[in-house]
Amino acid sequence: MKRFRVTVNGTSYEVEVEELNGQLDTAEGAGRRQEAAAASSSGSSESGPRGGSGGPSAAGAGAGGGGGAAAEPKAAQPAAGGAQSGSETELPITAPMPGTILKLQAAVGDSVSAGDVIMVLEAMKMENEITAPRAGVVKAIPVASGATVGAGEVLAVLS
Repeated sequence: MKRFRVTVNGTSYEVEVEELNGQLDTAEGAGRRQEAAAASSSGSSESGPRGGSGGPSAAGAGAGGGGGAAAEPKAAQPAAGGAQSGSETELPITAPMPGTILKLQAAVGDSVSAGDVIMVLEAMKMENEITAPRAGVVKAIPVASGATVGAGEVLAVLS
């Protein structure tokens, strides 16, 4: 077994990794073997699986936490990239994180260029400029200044 310290989104996790000497295995199968070994060595079926699943869960949480964080931007980017190819399609601009709308710098009907600031979102005591990913006309702004928004919520629509 090798021990590693992995940091994901600022949280450190200590994980143990077992070398399989060239054998491929799934995490689920390895977890079952570890639970069975722990149950047989401890004599208690209840504490064995919990102890055995504690290690893989911590490693899974580290991998899942990193995967979740990486998945959000990837989910937002393909939507923008797909809409960019067709310049006449509507493009929703979504909140990258929860926060409060501080000020609107564009209005419905305004023409914007790629990179123009549409609004300012305050999140975690920082002001984040929400910019137009491509040139277009602001078709809708369903939020108002001072509104609290969640991650992924539509802030504006470009056409």
